[in-house]
Amino acid sequence: MRINGLADVVSLTPSLGVADCGPASPNLTLRGIGSTDRDAGSDRSVVVFVDEVYMGRAGGSAFDLFDLECIEVLHGPQGTLFGKNVVGGAIHYISKKPVAETDAYLQVGAGNYNLLETRGMFNTPLADNINGRFSFSTRDCDGFQTNLRTGNDVDTAENVSARGEIQFTPSDDLTILLSADLARDRIYGISRKVAPASGFTAFLGFFPDPDPRNVQTNVDGFFDRDIAGYSACPHFPRMKSGHGSSAPSFPKKTPAVCPLATVPCLAVPPRQEKWLRNPRRSDHLST
Repeated sequence: MRINGLADVVSLTPSLGVADCGPASPNLTLRGIGSTDRDAGSDRSVVVFVDEVYMGRAGGSAFDLFDLECIEVLHGPQGTLFGKNVVGGAIHYISKKPVAETDAYLQVGAGNYNLLETRGMFNTPLADNINGRFSFSTRDCDGFQTNLRTGNDVDTAENVSARGEIQFTPSDDLTILLSADLARDRIYGISRKVAPASGFTAFLGFFPDPDPRNVQTNVDGFFDRDIAGYSACPHFPRMKSGHGSSAPSFPKKTPAVCPLATVPCLAVPPRQEKWLRNPRRSDHLST
């Protein structure tokens, strides 16, 4: 199953919806519960986590996905598991973890509008009980809409993402995962389609082009996102009660991420072994 982004997750998950108000402000709803605030720096009722780390701004929620183990879609309040921010539900992306074997792959794809995308991974043991994994994703594509006012193609894509992980297993009772990621997202031209022609638009003397691939704005605009973050997450596999894991982490800086992904599963039930989770704060990174 190929899942490249949030829209693919929504299409495969009953009761999960997204109102695309632009790449900086996806508005998620789960079982009809969501937020009306469309600001890129706001907290939402349905939020996104990456390896248990809270993506603290809505502008960093929609990104390309790559090298994932699975995706959890959790219905309803998840304050016990993930903290006070999760009122309506949560989407939890779980990346593939380093293993004690050497493995690698490289994938290259191409398409119309000069689409070129790559993704790859390299996994290797670094020492006894220490394994490392590095993965990356890139995507570049020309715009598929035309601004009739400026004559330029808009909605281009230029995305680069990378993730590095090191996993220590000092004993059977403790595993420590160190993770760092960064991403860069550049879009030229944010298309906005005017409402269909009506008596009101005719009264104003404006007649929108009926072609959905044509837009009419005075400026093309642009959208830049950068994100970087790192975390340290100890897990206690053999604990039979109390915390199943603890994930102290440094805040993610949003807005942005831009991975690609092939995801083998969608897991709906929450992971019951984690009964307490502190909310993760996130600093807004202006661009």
